[in-house]
Amino acid sequence: MNKKHLAIRYLLTMAFACCFLQQNLAAQHAAVTYKVRTNHITHYGGSASMVCNDTGPGDAEEYTSYRRSYDDVDDTPVSSGCQTCTTTASSCTVSDNIALAERTNLATRFYFNWEAWEDDRGDRCAYDGPDNNPFTNDDDCYFNLT
Repeated sequence: MNKKHLAIRYLLTMAFACCFLQQNLAAQHAAVTYKVRTNHITHYGGSASMVCNDTGPGDAEEYTSYRRSYDDVDDTPVSSGCQTCTTTASSCTVSDNIALAERTNLATRFYFNWEAWEDDRGDRCAYDGPDNNPFTNDDDCYFNLT
């Protein structure tokens, strides 16, 4: 091969490589569709001596929770809504197979939040924490996991 053929071959190779790389780089910024779903949430009680358990015989445990998800492009949380479970047994499963979100965007990070408590007074879907009154049965066992 002479120098002219080598130069043309080199230019064609470079042109092909540039086109290929450009398509590859563009594909890295493509929007994706993702779904967020929880399989199930199970609340476990314990003995009557535990702070989360109501102590009277046959007293029900009123488990309440919210699950939320969002991403680094759209930080508006999508919520499961108020999920409740009432039982006199040692555990109960809340809301099997809940779909939280389906979004299409360029997100690179996903965030999840789970807020739960054992409800004893007030609105079932709002945490009514300690009010420092020893005669009030407050909501208890609150946690907020992010």
